[in-house]
Amino acid sequence: METIKSTISRYEEKAFLQIHFTEKEIMIDLTSDDSISLKNSFNDLIVRLKNGKFQIELVDSQEDLYYHVCKEYLRQLNSEISNIYGQMRTYGIVKDE
Repeated sequence: METIKSTISRYEEKAFLQIHFTEKEIMIDLTSDDSISLKNSFNDLIVRLKNGKFQIELVDSQEDLYYHVCKEYLRQLNSEISNIYGQMRTYGIVKDE
């Protein structure tokens, strides 16, 4: 299983969780309630999951509130990724490993 690195980008009014895939970077706005943008990010994760199972690891040196929120967020997201990957394998949607 591949491990994908993620970081937090902090700006004055915004913060983003950046997931660093080789072919594409996925950014999740931590300070917005834009459900369409979040849905698009999840769709990108599902498309990437077709290429094989992965987990996302947070690499960030600043242990602030965003860090702790992202740590928990990624714990839950990794659990969902694992469940979805299992379902995708059941239906033959993923590439053979």
